[in-house]
Amino acid sequence: MWVLIGLLVAIGPLLRGAWDLWAQTLLLIAVIAGSSLWLAAGIVSGRVPALRGRVLLWAGALAGLGAVCAAASPLAATSVPEWRWRLAGLWVFAVLPAVSEDERDRIDIAIRAAAWALVLLVFWQKFVEGQGRPPGSLLKENVFAGTCLLFLPLAWKARDYFLLAALLLAMVWSRSVGAWLALAAAGAALGARPAARRLGLVAAAVCAAVVLAKFRDAAVLDRLRWWGAAWGMFLDRPWTGYGPGAFAYVLPAFSPGAEVSSLYAHQSVIESLAETGWLHTLLLFAGFGVFLRAGRTHRTFGAAAVLVQSMWDLTLSIPANLWLFSYYAGSSLRPASRWVAVPRDWRLPSVLLVLGLGGILSQRVWSTWQADRLRTMASARLSEARVPGDIDGARRLLERSAALVDHAETRRLLAETELGSGGTAWAEGPGAEGMAAAAGHLERAAELNPYRPSTWAALEVVYRGLGREDAARDARSRGVAFCAKLK
Repeated sequence: MWVLIGLLVAIGPLLRGAWDLWAQTLLLIAVIAGSSLWLAAGIVSGRVPALRGRVLLWAGALAGLGAVCAAASPLAATSVPEWRWRLAGLWVFAVLPAVSEDERDRIDIAIRAAAWALVLLVFWQKFVEGQGRPPGSLLKENVFAGTCLLFLPLAWKARDYFLLAALLLAMVWSRSVGAWLALAAAGAALGARPAARRLGLVAAAVCAAVVLAKFRDAAVLDRLRWWGAAWGMFLDRPWTGYGPGAFAYVLPAFSPGAEVSSLYAHQSVIESLAETGWLHTLLLFAGFGVFLRAGRTHRTFGAAAVLVQSMWDLTLSIPANLWLFSYYAGSSLRPASRWVAVPRDWRLPSVLLVLGLGGILSQRVWSTWQADRLRTMASARLSEARVPGDIDGARRLLERSAALVDHAETRRLLAETELGSGGTAWAEGPGAEGMAAAAGHLERAAELNPYRPSTWAALEVVYRGLGREDAARDARSRGVAFCAKLK
């Protein structure tokens, strides 16, 4: 089991934080398959570790609530895949009692190896490529600074002072005042000695003063707009939110007249409220607080620091960082000391059930990535189309993608193929049959993602091309309800 956790928390940061769908797919399938085999082997042997009942109840409740939020989202095709990688964080909490202290030390060694790899990459980016603010393998400098907060305690515990110094230097290069403020606040609250706590307070005060001095900077003002929009989303759907990962899509609808865009709200609590509602958010962060309060180790120090940073940054919105945080916070759970005996008559059906569920989950994760890959291939072929055969080839790829997972972008591209879109003007104008088919695809695209203005605009144009003025006006009015730019 420790190997599977190590894959998430040590390999994940090296794969751009597992932000890309292919990286998530690789790691999630490894975890699903490995967990299924591990549990099946335990059942065959007649005993499995007795995991913590309260932790399983907490993780199960969050998994169920999150599934409801994803299914109820107006962007379910986007929210369901997003929810899957968040489930991996809950899985870490649930299975950590099955990992001994020696095995946790091995995971720590793997994380330190990943930290060294990232630090060396950052030095290469700084001194060879000449980047002023090297991000390592992460998306942004601030994200990398947050990852450093998770690496620092392990370097200190292992007395790896070269790594410690390199991480601190990398944080300086990132220019993330928020990360330094989080580190100082964690030191002030959790420092082992009074002198360390006083130093943390002084450092936190200095960082807070720097933040206040930058209050009118664009970065600060943008955050205030994102937070206000996220709060509006929560008030509009307080029980289920708009679904995991929906913030970026819904943001324009809650910031009319303002040119603001962001993938994340840069505030973990408000983002959680906007995407999954108040009940899920309350249960999630209450659980985090219980785990962090129960442990006073180097790991929980790192988790506390990054949780503080997430109050104004996007660190915990990145899969690998959330998995690392889950491992650190969950480390306050002591290893299981009891085993549950599995009756002989139950072993075969239990093994078949476990392996069957693992296979189903793996297939769904794989299908999502395959659909995305086919859509990407079709989009590239469509943009370079020179003859009708290229359009037909793109259409076949898109149809295969839609058969696996229906997605708004797939439907929009299918509409383009029906309209004869290509890189040159070789195609004749589409006939009525093609335009009608395009309208059907655009209607489905608008259903799957009603917050994209170009979909409604294209639908209006297609209906006018068909001579259906009433339908065109109706498409525009429906679009205005979701996209203020269409007014």
